[in-house]
Amino acid sequence: MADQDAQNGEEVTRSGGQVQVHFVTEEKEFELEESKRVLLVPTGMNWPILCFSIAILTPPRRHPSLQPLSNP
Repeated sequence: MADQDAQNGEEVTRSGGQVQVHFVTEEKEFELEESKRVLLVPTGMNWPILCFSIAILTPPRRHPSLQPLSNP
């Protein structure tokens, strides 16, 4: 499902707890969960912002291969 913000031509897609933001034209603050917020600032490169947003939404997870080798 996509929310269309006609004011700035922004398209915000929310699915499965992930937020993807396209066409950021001004400072916007999206409430992701109750206490987590991501401040989006205008920039020519949206990738750092998008990656940061996803990093905030994704709980820290250790890859199985990163587990200590001392475990039997």
